[in-house]
Amino acid sequence: MPGKSDANLKLDKVPDALEGLSHASELLKTMALFGIEEAPAILKDSNASPEQCMAQAHTSLDFFGFHGNKWRTKPWFSEGLERLWRRGGRVRFLVVDDLTEQQREEYAALLRRWSKTFEVRLMPYPALFRLVFINNDRMVFGHYGADVLLEDGVNAAGWRSPHLIVHCGTTWSLGVPFRQYFDEKWSVARRLLPDGSIGGTAELGMLAQRREFR
Repeated sequence: MPGKSDANLKLDKVPDALEGLSHASELLKTMALFGIEEAPAILKDSNASPEQCMAQAHTSLDFFGFHGNKWRTKPWFSEGLERLWRRGGRVRFLVVDDLTEQQREEYAALLRRWSKTFEVRLMPYPALFRLVFINNDRMVFGHYGADVLLEDGVNAAGWRSPHLIVHCGTTWSLGVPFRQYFDEKWSVARRLLPDGSIGGTAELGMLAQRREFR
């Protein structure tokens, strides 16, 4: 991916436990097999950062994580929504259903303005990792680990955490199962509506009907 690379782990540098060039070569081959293109050592100012992900989105962007605090209120996020709206693109956020009143209203305001481009759904369980799918051909992955929240609710350790950037087009790409995971969770999550209320999904209605017939 084009962009900043100073925060990236050099893929030709391997852990001390791996001895010899043959081991390094095998590691690089394995990483390529799983679609791994970059491994930023820290999120901030890397190609995996939220701002860079939004800038690289030309047709679509899907986010899975806690609350999206690194995205929601940033000017570049609104600018990205407008750009994708003009191109007929879409942005989908799947976040944890424990938003504060302020967070919910901030999302609702974006939904009111960009209703044809932006959609937010809520899941009733915590996110153990963050996923970003860009144009359906790249995935950014990072786990939350022992993240600590700042006063404004933004994840502090998250900016310092390592991430993976994965190409989703290879047969054994890590992006393939994670894409399926996102789509499954999305299909049964509840929608956040532009007025700030929570709606249901057609899929949830179908699941309820199936339970009645059991």
